[in-house]
Amino acid sequence: MLLIAVTLSAGSLSAQGRVFWQEGGVVICDSTWSVGQAVAPDGTGGILAVWADTRGNHESVWAQHVDRDGNRVWQEDGVFLRGNTWSPQQFSAVPDGVGGLIAVWKDAFAGPYVIQVTAQRVDSLGRVRWGASGVVVAGSNQPQDYAVSAVSDGRGGVLVGWVVTPSESVPNDLDTLRVQRLDSLGRSCWGSTGVLVAADTLDVYQPTMCPDGSGGACFAWVTREPSQCRPFAQRVDSAGHVMWAEQGIQYLSSGYSPTDIVPVGGRFVILGGMGGRIRAQLLNSGGDTMWGADGRLVSAGAGFIWGWVRGCDAGASGTYAVWCERRAGVFDVYVQLLDTAGNRRWDSLGVVVGSVNSSQEQAVAAIGDGRTGVIVAWPMYSDSTASWDVYAQRVDSAGQLLWGASGFGVAVDSGRQSSPSVATDARGGAIVVWGRSYAGDSVGLSAQRIGDAVSVTEPWMEFPRHSSLSVNPNPTRRVFSVGYDVTRSDHVLVGIHYCPVISRIVSVG
Repeated sequence: MLLIAVTLSAGSLSAQGRVFWQEGGVVICDSTWSVGQAVAPDGTGGILAVWADTRGNHESVWAQHVDRDGNRVWQEDGVFLRGNTWSPQQFSAVPDGVGGLIAVWKDAFAGPYVIQVTAQRVDSLGRVRWGASGVVVAGSNQPQDYAVSAVSDGRGGVLVGWVVTPSESVPNDLDTLRVQRLDSLGRSCWGSTGVLVAADTLDVYQPTMCPDGSGGACFAWVTREPSQCRPFAQRVDSAGHVMWAEQGIQYLSSGYSPTDIVPVGGRFVILGGMGGRIRAQLLNSGGDTMWGADGRLVSAGAGFIWGWVRGCDAGASGTYAVWCERRAGVFDVYVQLLDTAGNRRWDSLGVVVGSVNSSQEQAVAAIGDGRTGVIVAWPMYSDSTASWDVYAQRVDSAGQLLWGASGFGVAVDSGRQSSPSVATDARGGAIVVWGRSYAGDSVGLSAQRIGDAVSVTEPWMEFPRHSSLSVNPNPTRRVFSVGYDVTRSDHVLVGIHYCPVISRIVSVG
């Protein structure tokens, strides 16, 4: 027989946003001109980052681990991955599952090929593991280009997808989309050229991919044909088998281009844009379209939508779509929540989370907050200082703006901050990474951890008097129920205790 004790405590729902590290953020790299970046969570509240800068001859590629307290874990200036490259770009950062990072990118003229897709693994101690210059995933000395992305295989390795696009000087040549799996030792698992996902098309562009949750990946792309553009999707399983129709499935009507794929419990929400309209489609693991032939409408096209529409898993609440749109002369940042049936939960045109405050379009970054909400970061132009700052906002599943009416300033220092990247901090907040520049000169990368000013990860307030709770029966042998009555709307933490230790938290509301 157990004697049950129950405690009740609460935290505010109306918390504003705040930064947790030093003002202006912690410096990841401050050496020279930085060129792009990608970040991933380290699994313990910090981040893993990869970027290029102009140290040495031309550009070089580097990596760094920043822990949950904002400390650089690896060597001070970062871990050197590859040097003497031209225009390294399209970076992916993939955790290896044991505290390290797998970095993937495209570069040129550093050998052994004129242009190639390169991967490198850095272990938890900051040591490169796949040779001095990484592993060549694909390469060519012919006039062609690559579009590259990568995701985890869930087993310590990485899945790398790339499109081969011949130069315009090679007439009538066709694009191909391929994927390769590298294991934790950097060995190619699917032959020397990977698995063919799509071929024999005049043009494959805007490819995107996500893990399928079972060691494989889902892909979406557009084929640009003489009279129309058609969006397709394909899934490759963990053994490298193509799972759907040979040329993929067309999941939306012609004209829509994929912008993001959100994995949702073995299914996939694909977001697509055309002009000023955004649509979404849900595919199951078998490639069936679950939201009708033309999906669900996300935004009705009130203005000009630029760039990529980002998606985030909202858990039981559905899927978020986040984008930048110009409706009244300037770009603002919008968000919409689709429920699990694909229905818009909020205003049909989306909720404004903040302003870019400029007619110059900007890319946005978004990540789920782990509590059915979403955190968004973007650059905002400051009229008073004629500079670009980084702002952030958190929106809950009811569409409420939790960090002020227009977000709060993450980096506000009269410089030009480039489009940010975000990763979860595993505590309901996010870590934002951005490039910094002053007077036209880039001075590297910075990072900042953001979250609620009053957070569920911080000490909880005692619940107010006149609140009540009950346990029935008490004492109990097996099954019991807990009821409580509160005097205000708050986060509620219910703890179940038995001698001699706390057993578990059974409800947070």
